[in-house]
Amino acid sequence: MVTTTNYSYDFYLRCIYSGNRFARKAENRLTMLPNDLVKADSSALDKISQQLRDLEYSTDNGTDVLNHAKLFVETYNNLVESSGTSDSDQVVRMQKELKKMTKEHKSELEDIGITISSNGKLNMDKKKFAESSPYKIESVLGKDSTFVSKLSTLSKKMKRTAQRSAVPPKKEESGKTANNTVAAPGSITNTPGTGIVSSTKIDVVT
Repeated sequence: MVTTTNYSYDFYLRCIYSGNRFARKAENRLTMLPNDLVKADSSALDKISQQLRDLEYSTDNGTDVLNHAKLFVETYNNLVESSGTSDSDQVVRMQKELKKMTKEHKSELEDIGITISSNGKLNMDKKKFAESSPYKIESVLGKDSTFVSKLSTLSKKMKRTAQRSAVPPKKEESGKTANNTVAAPGSITNTPGTGIVSSTKIDVVT
């Protein structure tokens, strides 16, 4: 099991979006084509899935666990959003498969404070998550998690499909790329707690 070093949330976000760091910011996503976003988001979800499986789940590493869980929620929501606007029927079908698969694990996710909204996006209650035991969180998100393993497999498929479906962007008269818009991801509740992360550590996590 790998012990991670405590870096800022944005540092981790840049790392999992290393293939296209432009896509990590909501204002930039508004100018990108849907299939380009699907490629960036599916790659990022695969990376965070791998990192969740390698993470050390302990109270000493609680801040990193919290940051990685937040990254998972944000990246998952990004992919649900971008894949829903794709012009590829295959990608849209995979989005439905993604949401269906996540619903199958609804109960275990709720046990650690991650809920599914009506539009299929995830919401995270940081207080409940922080109060969850390291063992419980690892069982849902760690190396033996069936859910995270299936997420990684499906995100890889979505990336390959989006790559095949991508078309060169059209140019406007001004020379700027004409792209579709994508809304911002879902929400994360920011309240202090105890458990895997102390209340003082939660306060400093961005």
